[in-house]
Amino acid sequence: MTAQRILVIGAGALGIVTAVRLALAGHHVSVVASSESRRTLYRERQFRLDAYDAPPRQLPLDVLVAPDEAHDSFDLLVAATKCAAAVEVTRKWIPALHPEGLFVPYFNGLMSEELVPIVGTRLVECAVYYPATLLEPGRSRLTGKGGLHLGPWPHGDIGPRSPAARAMSILDAVVPAQTHDDMFSVKWNKLIANCAMTSLGVISGMTMGSMIQHAAIRDAWRGIFRESVRVARAAGARTMTLGGVNVGLATVLPRFAFHLALRMRAGENSDYMSSSQQSLIRGEPTEVDYLNGRVAREGELRGLPTPWNLAVVQAVKQVEAAPESAGLAKISELLRRAGEPGAP
Repeated sequence: MTAQRILVIGAGALGIVTAVRLALAGHHVSVVASSESRRTLYRERQFRLDAYDAPPRQLPLDVLVAPDEAHDSFDLLVAATKCAAAVEVTRKWIPALHPEGLFVPYFNGLMSEELVPIVGTRLVECAVYYPATLLEPGRSRLTGKGGLHLGPWPHGDIGPRSPAARAMSILDAVVPAQTHDDMFSVKWNKLIANCAMTSLGVISGMTMGSMIQHAAIRDAWRGIFRESVRVARAAGARTMTLGGVNVGLATVLPRFAFHLALRMRAGENSDYMSSSQQSLIRGEPTEVDYLNGRVAREGELRGLPTPWNLAVVQAVKQVEAAPESAGLAKISELLRRAGEPGAP
């Protein structure tokens, strides 16, 4: 493939993995820094990627702070920031994208309604299914297997000459990538997975592997899945298997079988802490309003009760205010607020 000019917006855990691996694949990669002081730091330290499947790599990459510093337009923009900054960074950096370039957002939640008016047909939606941890500024660790799921929003062509296929051919150098013609459902499935894994990680203060060992957390996981799937189906999304997870199984498996299915995954990415947990450790807010809060709002629009997701929002906000309150006691409170412990 001809080397592409690529801009990665956001030097967090996922952004560094993406930038370093694309540079190693021969592309011309620039990274956006949030400030001049952070740019100086990145230039001094360079960017380092530690990975479970490869030796550590450290590279000097071009670092930009403002769009007018770019010498030419980019073929691909990858936006890897938090949802709260999604619209702002998209508006700021979209002028740097070539008219025939591609914009791939790594944002959680369902942000496309706000992005389409800004990006137009250059948008290729993406659901990120690989775990990474930001160790320190400029250094990230890819902690386990995963992939990228790409496609048009909300549905559309994924043929060999489509924008989605072009994006896949580039980003496959980061982690295995595949395309879908129904990104509406893909993003809903990712949202539901985040509503459980990400938010319960914040409430419990535990890693993925530790969470799954506790029956109370598995009960909460099942309750969130079941409620969120009902809302997603009412919105027109279908459940599917992504990243080895099918959230729809929570609606058909009995409690003991769902618990068993979760426990069988305990060894996968067992030390991984969710992105919101990592944010909390850095003193930043979580994305709960874009995750469980979004499901609750969608449920209200459709006349569907969402006690689990509303209880999760309340619990996460409490942990944001007092991080030391995270733990199993907070999970027990969540179960009581959501209704009868166990299956809703």
